[in-house]
Amino acid sequence: MLAEESVSIRAVKRVYSELSGLDASNLNPKDIYDIAEGTLEGDREAARGSFAQLGEVAADAIASALNIADGIVTIGGGVAGAAKYILPALVARLNSSLTTFAGGSFPCTQMKVYNLQDEQQLCEFLKDESSIVKVPGKDIHVKYTTVKKTGVMVSEIGASTAIFYGAYAYALSELDKRENEI
Repeated sequence: MLAEESVSIRAVKRVYSELSGLDASNLNPKDIYDIAEGTLEGDREAARGSFAQLGEVAADAIASALNIADGIVTIGGGVAGAAKYILPALVARLNSSLTTFAGGSFPCTQMKVYNLQDEQQLCEFLKDESSIVKVPGKDIHVKYTTVKKTGVMVSEIGASTAIFYGAYAYALSELDKRENEI
């Protein structure tokens, strides 16, 4: 599945139409969210399913990134308002296993993924599971965490503001490099 075709406003509408058997051409994702919430008439399960499928497909794309770079996953944009329907499916998919043609399986990601919007999962994520280990060949002991973890959260400042802050931080970093070269 192509992420661009499945993680978008038109995808939410398309999947809602497929699951409900109804024409969603006049609906927007906010309408489908309202249907999921029961405040607008329509197929609630199909509405919830359309956001869950978006979460699953987004997880497939995010898993590729998480397997090459550690980091916290931040979801933003207009559909992030439906995070309560997207994140459970996204996190479940990231914590699932992949199956080989030979029948073997392995984890989708190298780490345990937590929904940081969920209070219980946030507490589990923050739990210190480290121990003190001796560095081989040295007389040094360090804190070592045996459990790899990452979290998924929703941006509270919005995508445009987050991009602005990132660009600003990058510009300052580049200016600092140039100042140090002088």
